Amino acid sequence: MENDILDALEDIGYAGPMLEEGGLEKALEGGPKSVEYTALVEWLSKELKSLCKMEEHVNAIVSPEDSSSFLLEVSSFLKELGCGYSCLLEGHMSERLHTRQNRILLLDFLLTELEAARMVLVNKPELNKTMELQLNESSTASDLKNMLIALKFPKPPANITPGLLFGKVETKVSLSVELAQHVRLYITPGLLYGKVETKVSLSVELAQRVRLYITPGLLFGKVETKMKEVLSKASPELIGKPLFTGVLSEKQWHQLEELHKEMQQEYRLRREMLIKRIDVTIQSFQASTDTTWSERVRNQQDEIASMFLGKRKALVIEPDVHLSDLLAAREDLAIIEKTSNASVRRNTQSSVNKVIIGRVPDRGGRPSDQQPPPPEMPSWQQQRPGGET
Repeated sequence: MENDILDALEDIGYAGPMLEEGGLEKALEGGPKSVEYTALVEWLSKELKSLCKMEEHVNAIVSPEDSSSFLLEVSSFLKELGCGYSCLLEGHMSERLHTRQNRILLLDFLLTELEAARMVLVNKPELNKTMELQLNESSTASDLKNMLIALKFPKPPANITPGLLFGKVETKVSLSVELAQHVRLYITPGLLYGKVETKVSLSVELAQRVRLYITPGLLFGKVETKMKEVLSKASPELIGKPLFTGVLSEKQWHQLEELHKEMQQEYRLRREMLIKRIDVTIQSFQASTDTTWSERVRNQQDEIASMFLGKRKALVIEPDVHLSDLLAAREDLAIIEKTSNASVRRNTQSSVNKVIIGRVPDRGGRPSDQQPPPPEMPSWQQQRPGGET
């Protein structure tokens, strides 16, 4: 059976370490705790995801402790793929790839599905893509397209000039700010300046493509003039006052950057610790016996696992905080709402919080009510040398 797996890997164009002598044998021995085995499953799942238009794929592990997460993703992926092997879908999740036979069966199933998907793609190609030209979109063009989509622009004609296009963008931004005055959208100038600064390469590269020679200094000058014009028309309540209005020297900016790096590292460690705690908590439930789960919940392990994976992927270790957020902060950021506030309690209250416990009997236990212990030696008798009384 191992030779059939190796032949199938060569047929589909796999060129990884599994084709080396003893590579597949070593991976099968480790199973879900082997980095090589999980990497092969990840590669097969990504190929199937692109061909079958699936939503998820399986990620390889980094260390053997991540095997529980790998088993969760495999179970969810096989269900989406419509796997018919009960031994890979039923039973306790930690025991599905416990045997060597099941590990080989998983690879065989993924390989045959990948071969079938490629055959279907060749025999029945999509008609609407037979004559489609594939263009590699640059990051600059992607950012420009996203900007036009966000402003709800129709598709511009092919012969439009850059000057006319940016003129329409300025008009649209002005109308959006005026609309924001009515719906009270809090647009901060600091945040807008930060985004413009990070996207300056967009305008420079676009200018080079259309031979419109514009310098970053000229671009920022026009942006600043337009921003001042727009802000002069906006009400003070709409924009608010900046939280930081001071002026920093070059040395102070360097010190602020170093402080930002230290806080980034500190909160990165905190986020990593909390994420590791939730992973260990979930793994403890998966590694426990079936008696830990109730009968109703025991039949929903896969559903619970898929729900957890969807939320787990949104948790990232690196904090998304930059110095531009400090410049864009407004005074309302310093307002801290109490946890008992009605606006906060609306999202945290539950039926458990509404249970009122009645009077209960006094159980004691207060240190002030306890009698001191008797002395070890009577006050009228002294201890003699040697321990005798």
